[in-house]
Amino acid sequence: MIKRLQMKSWYEEKGRRLLKDVFPYLGLIFVLAVFSILTDGAVLKARNLIMIFKQSIIVMVGAMGSSFVLAHGNMDFSVGGSMALASLAACTVGRINPYLMLPTCIICGVLVSFLVSSIHVSIGVPAFLSTMCVMFIGKGIVQSFTGSGISAPAMYAAWDETWVYAVIMVVMLIVSVALFNYTNIGRFNKLIGSNPTAARLSGINIGKYKTLAFLLSGFSVGIAAFLTLLRSGGVSGQTGQTYEIDVIIVLTLGGAPISGGSGVKMRSSILGALTYYALSNGLILYGISPEVVFIVKGALFLTIVALTFDRSNRI
Repeated sequence: MIKRLQMKSWYEEKGRRLLKDVFPYLGLIFVLAVFSILTDGAVLKARNLIMIFKQSIIVMVGAMGSSFVLAHGNMDFSVGGSMALASLAACTVGRINPYLMLPTCIICGVLVSFLVSSIHVSIGVPAFLSTMCVMFIGKGIVQSFTGSGISAPAMYAAWDETWVYAVIMVVMLIVSVALFNYTNIGRFNKLIGSNPTAARLSGINIGKYKTLAFLLSGFSVGIAAFLTLLRSGGVSGQTGQTYEIDVIIVLTLGGAPISGGSGVKMRSSILGALTYYALSNGLILYGISPEVVFIVKGALFLTIVALTFDRSNRI
């Protein structure tokens, strides 16, 4: 009898895990199917699918880096402010030497993340507070200094091609998957998120690996800032607005648990971004106003968090 109950429990747990793994794929298929019907197939036209893919890549790249931070149980709200600062610095330096624009984006993104991680790890300020403060500071600085906007070097206008975005995204994905699944950076951050006490007793330097996670997030934001400059042609006070929210929604929509741990998968950044932008695109093609689209996104995020949040430790 006991063995039968154990087998039943094992099958139930396996079924829940399978459903959780399959759900993001089903979500993407469902969104495309529904809006294919509602828009008379317009959402599935090749040109529209390419546009969805191109729109989603910038958030995909940022979400790949944020996955490392989410894995240890934190959310990096600084990515929007970091993107804005990196874009401003890159456009400023680009006026002197246009070839320095990409390195500047990366260096600025990493430096901002190092500041965030130092405040969190060394001083002990909760990550959500330190990241949110840096987010507001970054966006405030950019809004103060950009005025009507600063243009990126003209030579980069020719780089605004889908294949350029795709190549950068694929390279980032390969590197991110390798680090996340096959190195201590990924494994230890997932262990910290799953059981910080066990991680500490195992001798893992928690502060070190949290810092590395933030630095990878900053590197990804730097790449995303560069892609943003290619797409928009410059930086303005609106650069990076809602980017942090988009990244978080994408990760949760892709199946990553908001509490972090081993449930965080790198595929969440891809599936979540495609679903997110397919939903936005479909709503707009159907004739829904942008204001209502924001309401739908917010309701969707709240629903996903409510369904996936780990309540096992709730008092």
